[in-house]
Amino acid sequence: MKTARLVWLTVFLIYGFSEQGQNEAARLVIDHVTVIDATGKPDMTVVIMGQRIEMMGRSGSISIPSNVHVVDARGKFLIPGLWDMHFHSWSENALLFPLLIANGVTGVRDMGNGAPAKDIAQWR
Repeated sequence: MKTARLVWLTVFLIYGFSEQGQNEAARLVIDHVTVIDATGKPDMTVVIMGQRIEMMGRSGSISIPSNVHVVDARGKFLIPGLWDMHFHSWSENALLFPLLIANGVTGVRDMGNGAPAKDIAQWR
């Protein structure tokens, strides 16, 4: 279950931001994916209901619920969201966020540059 929590951010990235994904993300199965954690787990099935990973296990060992969107992820990888651990915020950074997300960066550690608190709150 710990791995399941770690991969949620990446699942959100590859599916949650699409217009279609916002409507269907409540019922999603990613099948035959390699889950990257500390060891790597090939040929896994990940079942997502709402905003939670409900089940994860070897493909074929988990029953796939009915009325779900199934993504065949053969040859694909599912990883936790990445962090940029040395980020300087300033008001113009809002333009960088789509690039961070596109590259799997879902969190930043702000080293401080004096961006207004209202900007930081809006970015969150």
